[in-house]
Amino acid sequence: MAQHTSNDLPVRVGAVVVGLIAVGVFYFMKHDAVKPLTPAEPTKEILNPLPVATVMIDTSGSTGGQQMRGTTVGGRGAQGSGRETPSIAGN
Repeated sequence: MAQHTSNDLPVRVGAVVVGLIAVGVFYFMKHDAVKPLTPAEPTKEILNPLPVATVMIDTSGSTGGQQMRGTTVGGRGAQGSGRETPSIAGN
C-alpha cells in the first residue's frame, strides 16, 4: 500500500474541481437542434413583361473620341521607342 502525504489531498480536490468544471462546460455549452425553416411557396402567377424598345450598339470600331493607344510609365504611347530589344538567345 502506498503512503499518503500531506500533498495528496489538495491535488485530489483540485482534480475533482477541474473535472466538475469540465463536465459543466460540456453540459451547458451543448447546442439544441434547431429545426430549419420551411421554404416559402413559389409564385405561380404568369408574369407579363412590359414591351421595351430594342437597343443596338455598334461595337465594330472607334468613333475617334478616345485614344486607342495606352501610355506606359515613361509617358510614351504604344508606339515603339526606336531601340531594338535584345533577344535572350543573342540572335
